[in-house]
Amino acid sequence: VLRVWKMSDKRNGVKDWMALRVTSVIAIPLCIWLVYSIVSLAGADHETFTRWLARPANAFEMALFVIVVFYHAMLGCHEIVEDYVHHEALRKFKIISINLFFIVGGALSLAAIFKVAFSGGV
Repeated sequence: VLRVWKMSDKRNGVKDWMALRVTSVIAIPLCIWLVYSIVSLAGADHETFTRWLARPANAFEMALFVIVVFYHAMLGCHEIVEDYVHHEALRKFKIISINLFFIVGGALSLAAIFKVAFSGGV
């Protein structure tokens, strides 16, 4: 379950630590797939790329990559703020800001992927 708006508490430290490790392990094959895909599409035009992304398997993997990487980055930023920001009000503000940044960024990324995927690459 995503801990989106909940403020920092020390009881979730183990869950966050484990989520960071799990998302990093999941991201490894996705990063390899993405690098392979980028290399294979090197020099391709826009139409070729959109047709590639419109394939269901590629759109699914790209969406999964975005979700995993944005969630992993959000957890990592939370950890940094929780460790190094000692002023409670500033910490809460930063965690809310981090949540908004990564949720909006991830949602916009997914919207772009799905727009290309559902338009058939046109």
